[in-house]
Amino acid sequence: MVYPASEKDRYMKWRDVWRADYYQRALRVDDFVYIAPYRKGSLENSTAPPITVVKSIKIKDKTKTAVIGVTMNHSRIMEEMLAATDSGNVYHCRDSENLVCFLLDDGAFVISTNQDDKLGGVGQFLGNVDRGLMFGLLNNSVYMKHEISDYQAVCQREAKKSTGGLRNIRVPSVNLIYDILSLKWWVNKVAWSYFSFNIYNWLFAKPTDFASAEEEEGEIENCIMNKTQYYWPRSFNFVQGNVPCENCTREFLVVRLIYSNLILVVAEPECSVCSYPKIIQEPVEVEPNFCNAQPRYRKSPGECYKYDSREDGRKCSSTSHLPSYIVLLGSHLLLALCILHLTQS
Repeated sequence: MVYPASEKDRYMKWRDVWRADYYQRALRVDDFVYIAPYRKGSLENSTAPPITVVKSIKIKDKTKTAVIGVTMNHSRIMEEMLAATDSGNVYHCRDSENLVCFLLDDGAFVISTNQDDKLGGVGQFLGNVDRGLMFGLLNNSVYMKHEISDYQAVCQREAKKSTGGLRNIRVPSVNLIYDILSLKWWVNKVAWSYFSFNIYNWLFAKPTDFASAEEEEGEIENCIMNKTQYYWPRSFNFVQGNVPCENCTREFLVVRLIYSNLILVVAEPECSVCSYPKIIQEPVEVEPNFCNAQPRYRKSPGECYKYDSREDGRKCSSTSHLPSYIVLLGSHLLLALCILHLTQS
């Protein structure tokens, strides 16, 4: 049983652990991994999704045998963030009017925030929630980006709109005269009459659709997608910097939370007079440009993985030749002549 029931669909997708992102991410590291459901779009949604925390388990500090986890409400995570900044720190995230606090994962996705108007940004990329702050983190090398091209991606095309006009008008008299004058019609009729003849289908043809009410689904085509990934380039505990702007200075500090994939970012409020370029995180379709593409070559292995000194490479690389169709046809004719000769004798 899953409680609340609204989270049932989410857990149903996690039944295959080998394909679940939380399982793979927990196996690669020894820390606690915080995961928020991926979302995009407007920040008007004032409710934040639940947060899942997972960790891999080792036996005798050697072999990882399982992954355990728990899903909790966002309010619990936010309360822990606020409580952590209360003791022995001049930056208090409870002061939401003068300070902006974000808990970010290793991919720059928002796990928690103290801003009530940005709770809809939990699970979204920071560049969509606070573009200026993400711009400052990139300039101070807190995050680095890595761009890759996926040449085997698929793209959904929009369905073509169909009209309510006539699709096909068949006039038997005119079409019959046209068909009789074509060689293709005679060949088809002779071939069909050779196998079967159905006078009912000849006299009573199937009705023709004059309009179709079915909507055509969008086509799926191969395309090239550019993907951008963000990551921590180095290990750090504390980073302090500022967001560049012409008429405003916005300072921030970053603290790494040990034994987790999180960082705490505390910054001053946004400057209303600043504008920053769009930071792309979602895959973008691009036109193929094979002339400027860097060629990549597949390196052959130095030796076969499964090798035995008794193997003969000449036999493995050779091919067997099948008898030609002329030989087969000749053997059939010879067999037929022999049967005819025996029957006559």
